[in-house]
Amino acid sequence: MRLLRLDSDGQCRLTNFFGKDAKDIPFYAILSHTWGADEEEVTYKDLTDGTRNFTHKAGYRKLQFCQRQAAQDGLLYIWIDTCCIDKSSSAELQESLNSMFRWYQRAARCYVYLSDVSVRRSVGEEEESWKLAFKRSRWFTRGWTLQELLAPSSVVFYSQEAKRLGDKRSLERTLNEITGIPIKALQETPLSHFRVKDRRSWAANRRTTREEDEAYCLIGIFDVYLPLMYGRGRAIALNKLEREIKESWNSGEVKDVIHIGGASWKDLQTLDERQLSDLDSSLEEFTRWFFEEINIATVDKMSAEAGWRMQTLLNRVGVSYNDETNHLRGKHTEWQQPWADYEAQNKPDIDRMLGFLNNRWWWANGQSDCFTGVIAAKTLIDLMIWRDKW
Repeated sequence: MRLLRLDSDGQCRLTNFFGKDAKDIPFYAILSHTWGADEEEVTYKDLTDGTRNFTHKAGYRKLQFCQRQAAQDGLLYIWIDTCCIDKSSSAELQESLNSMFRWYQRAARCYVYLSDVSVRRSVGEEEESWKLAFKRSRWFTRGWTLQELLAPSSVVFYSQEAKRLGDKRSLERTLNEITGIPIKALQETPLSHFRVKDRRSWAANRRTTREEDEAYCLIGIFDVYLPLMYGRGRAIALNKLEREIKESWNSGEVKDVIHIGGASWKDLQTLDERQLSDLDSSLEEFTRWFFEEINIATVDKMSAEAGWRMQTLLNRVGVSYNDETNHLRGKHTEWQQPWADYEAQNKPDIDRMLGFLNNRWWWANGQSDCFTGVIAAKTLIDLMIWRDKW
């Protein structure tokens, strides 16, 4: 990738990091915004030409905002799509669009600049009148901004006056209402834990300037690679996306989507609404049994019954279950604190279950009798998060 470095004199210069390992790329801030007219954006050629005056462009305001905010956050580098990608190079454009989700994911900060949201109040307006404009912002209707919302861990929203409106965590319920995206997805639950049709639905009402970008803006959402074929049309691009998604499942390339705990992800994706409702009820019943009936002192019996119950409830809705998935093993150096978390009945169920799970990881140490119960507990946690119950 290519970054803009902020110099002490307030200027910025492009620095090339193409071919570098992720560990060799410095911390950087990244800008998310909606484009204006092409001639109003500050471009890569503007910055490299050396003779162009671009300070009159509307996009220069966004560049200045990003520079100031990054400096306040102690960051020396920024990335802005209009400035940092040489769109005259088809090879660079190809690599950039296929890498963009990861670039947003690795950013120390993502600044969302909302050019159509103002904090200025007219006479008679309420103090937080910006919230209505926020919900109606064009940013929520664009295709590329979907990954810019989901990929970074730190997303902060700013008004056109560069006033902080909130971040992804503080605004998560509002973002959920606007976008229909589950809060768990906004909280960085891996996107692979959400069904393909659900992830497609998040983009259903979003639009892109170029029709093929309706497919390309979802490259990172589905973790696939697509060759860019502009000029071939929307249908061909979407068909290619669909094929790549199917091939990634069939080849098992995306490792963290094959199982949720010990449950088959492929089987989970086929469940209809009735089966999902049955699954939700069974998981709630399993949770009650776990905390009310289980005899923790007899680890062998507990593990065997927990494994049997989990396999039974999943098989009932047609989901296969494997409690020998060794890739789920954990590493914990002590058992006391996790056990205290489990015994704290005032804690939420997920915290208690995680306490039990982490305690059992420590005690299991490869013992299959205990490991059976560990996988059942891990599966319950993953399924409850996936179903947005915890």
